[in-house]
Amino acid sequence: MRACCWYLIAILILGTCAVAQERTLISSSIVPTDAQSLQMYLGAMLHAYQAGDVSTFNELANDLKLPKADEWFHKSFGPDQANAMNENYRRSFQAFCSRLAEDFESSGNIAAELTVQERKSKLAGTSPSLSAPTPKVDLKINSYKCVLTVPGKGRTEWMDSFVVVDGSLRYIGQGAFPFWAGPLRIKVKKTQ
Repeated sequence: MRACCWYLIAILILGTCAVAQERTLISSSIVPTDAQSLQMYLGAMLHAYQAGDVSTFNELANDLKLPKADEWFHKSFGPDQANAMNENYRRSFQAFCSRLAEDFESSGNIAAELTVQERKSKLAGTSPSLSAPTPKVDLKINSYKCVLTVPGKGRTEWMDSFVVVDGSLRYIGQGAFPFWAGPLRIKVKKTQ
């Protein structure tokens, strides 16, 4: 009986250390630079959310935000477009975080699989609208298709676009290239 108690205490201590170590690993993650590191980064966000660690989820999400977004829009699009774009970006980023939280919450604590693929070519039929902002500098937009598969529940697919700022991917908008062409989001339910 006494050995059983010591065994249970050892498991609790080791489990607590493992959770603390994983949280430290997630917290010290660097912002992603490509599809593979974005997949690992979003996976860390998924695991943090599933573990109920909303503060780590929010910290990781905020690291994907454009640093000094107002300055970046001013430099990239000029003063005439910067103010409106900065406000649109603020709303878009909030929607991005809410959307991820919603999708991650729907996965429960099930072993969900998250995959990320870079979209190398323009999607057929996408083009900027006449009112789309025009960059003043050459911008390379990286679009990624994300797929969250939850056993028994189906899958959710979406496209997000990122720009590289200071060597790291930063969320710029929902949808594929060009990022202002509109969102692409597909929910696939389990078929019987």
